Amino acid sequence: MTYAAREFQLVSRPDGAPTTDNFMLTERRLPRPGRDELLVRNLWLSVDPHMRKRIKLQEYIVTDHASRRDAFLRDVGQWISDGKIRWTNTVVDGLTQMPRAFADLFTGRNTGKMLVRLNTANDDA
Repeated sequence: MTYAAREFQLVSRPDGAPTTDNFMLTERRLPRPGRDELLVRNLWLSVDPHMRKRIKLQEYIVTDHASRRDAFLRDVGQWISDGKIRWTNTVVDGLTQMPRAFADLFTGRNTGKMLVRLNTANDDA
């Protein structure tokens, strides 16, 4: 079996909001996984430049808050069950649609997170 990795590369710097012309889909062959290795297949891709602004060079260790985990799961789980927390995401099907999804972020065409569902009929396999 042949394995391949596909990725979008930025081929030109956007002048203003990015467009699909700024990206190119590339593919490269991957070696067969070796012993004690595995191949991971992504099913979803989050396209969210907003997170770039929130990244800080600051240590955050989840286990520092382990004592609050049970209370968090209890409270947030209940709020979701009660309908107090709701969310909407924009979903686009197929890796080939990623450039459009990314460009749409800059024109406000998404609600919530912009997600690209991978491995669909609209995807190129």
